[in-house]
Amino acid sequence: MGAPFSFLQPALLWGLSAMLLPILIHYLLRPRPRRVRFPALALLRGAIVEGRRAHRVRHAVLLLVRASGLAAAALLLAGPTCAPAGGTTDGDVATATVLVLDDSLSTRARLRFGQPETLLDVQRRYIADRLAAGRWAARGSEWALVTAGAATGSWTPDLESLRQRVASAADDRLHARPLGAALDAAVRLLRTTRLPARQLVIVSDGAASAWRDVPPGLLAGLEGTRVTVACAAETPPSNLTLAAAAGPDLVQAAALPTPIRVTVRSAGVATDVWVVARDGETVLQRIGPLQLAAGATLSTDLFLPPGPPGPRSATISVEPADLLPFDQERHVAWQTGPRPAALLVVADATEADRDVAAVVFRNLLAPDLLPPEQQRLSLRVLDPAGLAAALSPRAGGDPAPALVVMLPNVPVSVEGLEALRRCMEAGAFVLLVPNSLSLAPDWPGLRALLGENPPERETPATDVMLRFETPPADETLALAYAELGRAVVQQRLRLPGLLGPVTVVARYSDGPPAIVARRFGAGTLALLTTTPDPSWSELGIRAAGLLTWLHHLADSALGAPSAAAQFTAGETTTRPFPALTGTGPAEVRALHAAGQPTAWVRLRDGQPESPWPTIPAGRYAVRLADEPLSRAEYVANWPAEEFDLTPLTAADLPRWLGEVRANFVYCGGSERSIGGRGSWHQPTPAQALGAAIAALFLLETVLSVRRGRMPSGPAATTV
Repeated sequence: MGAPFSFLQPALLWGLSAMLLPILIHYLLRPRPRRVRFPALALLRGAIVEGRRAHRVRHAVLLLVRASGLAAAALLLAGPTCAPAGGTTDGDVATATVLVLDDSLSTRARLRFGQPETLLDVQRRYIADRLAAGRWAARGSEWALVTAGAATGSWTPDLESLRQRVASAADDRLHARPLGAALDAAVRLLRTTRLPARQLVIVSDGAASAWRDVPPGLLAGLEGTRVTVACAAETPPSNLTLAAAAGPDLVQAAALPTPIRVTVRSAGVATDVWVVARDGETVLQRIGPLQLAAGATLSTDLFLPPGPPGPRSATISVEPADLLPFDQERHVAWQTGPRPAALLVVADATEADRDVAAVVFRNLLAPDLLPPEQQRLSLRVLDPAGLAAALSPRAGGDPAPALVVMLPNVPVSVEGLEALRRCMEAGAFVLLVPNSLSLAPDWPGLRALLGENPPERETPATDVMLRFETPPADETLALAYAELGRAVVQQRLRLPGLLGPVTVVARYSDGPPAIVARRFGAGTLALLTTTPDPSWSELGIRAAGLLTWLHHLADSALGAPSAAAQFTAGETTTRPFPALTGTGPAEVRALHAAGQPTAWVRLRDGQPESPWPTIPAGRYAVRLADEPLSRAEYVANWPAEEFDLTPLTAADLPRWLGEVRANFVYCGGSERSIGGRGSWHQPTPAQALGAAIAALFLLETVLSVRRGRMPSGPAATTV
């Protein structure tokens, strides 16, 4: 694209005629020398002629310098302007300007306590001030406003309409969208303009997280566009953020407290923090004060009181309040159900009291010292005769077992084996464990599903320990694995001929498998090749790790929630809830705010035909139209990335702008040019003419001094 050149006062270009004045003065007022003959000077004639030739050349140059100075002064007074590629557009050239306004949640941070002004107000005032001052407002210009929330815009030649749109932008829309979609829309608009100058102005709160979805090289092909990045705040505000709040991923026993893991982060301020859990106006738990240093992160656990089975949710918040309220509250949803059932299967009823391994497992799974209402699991000890009956489905009866611990040499009937297999396919975890009494432990009918040959008892040459093959993502389970890995093993089983579908979950430190497993439907069959009998291993001594692992196996068998979910605020989702079946309207009621309008989503065979409401962030209950109680609950939370206020710097911009030159400014502050090739800033025409006049003045002075040394004036003599 060419560089359009124009003048603010073209009428003053008549001043260029002033460059004729030095020429007229020179030829009209030059002296007429008298011709006098001096025969004695004839010998000097040659030297005088050579000197006069040099004088005439110098005199002509001086005449040209003076004329050029006057011409340059006339051009400067006419107000020359130019819109070079990547240069400035100061309101004098018709320009296509796209204004991209970041109106996400982080821009709603207040500037000071007790005052309503926000960073978004600063951003809108920056645009309004420049429009009022005539910036980007030359005759024939056009504008487009693209907000991060709308991510769309259109050209308008009406400046007043643009001002009104800027003043009211984002007044009633809450969202956490970054700038990627808005900048993509802006680039598409700039490609459609026919005006000779293009400009992109990006106004944000100054957080680098606003650019998190902007692809590199966004402005490829638009190198002739001037880019200005304006940030509302040079220093990010101090901020206290509830970075995360997570409840159980699996169905939680209704009779037990619900653990909620909370992470709090502080930026720029050290403070005492309180963490509060609420269900509506009811405070479920409040802990604090917790000391939090500036720039530090703190994690803690809440344990919410037990409640009835079904979907549940709560709001977690931190205190004290700061300048950005949206990141101090998160919502958690989970599902509770009956206490997980566990079975300990022994060869005969007396073995449960005689065998050390059986006693250890019974005390771990159902400690005698705990009252029944505090038991984590509902444990039953069975002999082979009662196994098939305990596993058979009964309407309205005890829940199906989530964990089955089976000691060796139990004569299981064909019906019992079929019932165990159905139980595994439904999600149960069946764990085969050696006992203390059997010299040749085996599990008829089950061991053959893992290995071709019976296990062999052996004593390692040295003490060995367990090492799990895959590190867990759960922090609590990681601690359990570490504790189990410290238990020394003196005796173990070796299982030769493992079948193809079998995987090794853990190995001993000398290589052989310690735990092997095989999937059956939604459940698992596993073999632990040692036992908590102290003559075999220290697993019973380090019972905390073994107990946590057993609880994890039982909890995993309960499965994922069917009536609770976590969504991102603003997410478009039609995820079905298995607890919601049938066809018909479902009422979606906001639990986080009184007076929130009710939404309706139609279900077809349990599948939503329209997205679930996820704006604003909060807790939502879903009820079928013909039922009095909620069948499902879900929560929507703003993305944590939106509240990362790490400031954007000029050094960050080349990642997205590439070779395009950009001006990086703070609203109300100075401007600096970045990007592009090299660091030289192209001068404006006025600056270039000013420099030229100064150079001509200096040259005129030098030439005048040298001219004064030559013979001139009325006394000059021609020989």
